[in-house]
Amino acid sequence: MSVAPRIRGITRLNEVRAMTKNQRYQDDLTVIGTSAADFRELRPYMPGDPIKSINWKATARKAGVDDVPLVNELEPEGRKAAWIFLDTADYMNVGSPLSNPMENTIEAAGSLAQYFLSKGSTLGAYAYNHFGGPGELLAPDSGRKQFHQLTQMLTELRSGPPREDLLQAVEWCKGFLFRLQPEVFTITRLDIHYTRPGKAHSPRTDSPLP
Repeated sequence: MSVAPRIRGITRLNEVRAMTKNQRYQDDLTVIGTSAADFRELRPYMPGDPIKSINWKATARKAGVDDVPLVNELEPEGRKAAWIFLDTADYMNVGSPLSNPMENTIEAAGSLAQYFLSKGSTLGAYAYNHFGGPGELLAPDSGRKQFHQLTQMLTELRSGPPREDLLQAVEWCKGFLFRLQPEVFTITRLDIHYTRPGKAHSPRTDSPLP
């Protein structure tokens, strides 16, 4: 028997008054890996390639080899990335075993992930204040395999003491955030007030990315 978190489909997003560059999420693109303006390689021209992609200098240097011009192949782009921060501190574990902020956090994270991954987005996540460790990191990726990885991560989450706050979690993940520039979602409780862990403990200085 296997146990998996309950995940609800997102059917409607309430209108929020805010400024955005693009009102249609499906048309919003982000870079996956390196910048889309970065050069990947030279390759022979193929029907359908835009004329502006032809590298005339490189084509002139190979003059006489054949009549096919060379074009610049650039890094591809993908759909806008999304990142989820999950607060799993023990104050999220109040209420009944089936209805509490911790279970709601897991359900909301799964629903968000399902929505964005179904749109072809890249998704990453970080669960801070996880029991027995500093946090659980889900490296950014896309596709059905990534959803399976997230589901496994959510199934194994256990609440722990509040070692980290959101600022420390962002600092830990800043390499991914700078590279992807994702839509960021934070799932926590807003009615909790406690001394910042950074005042009593030194923040983590190691980071998964420079």
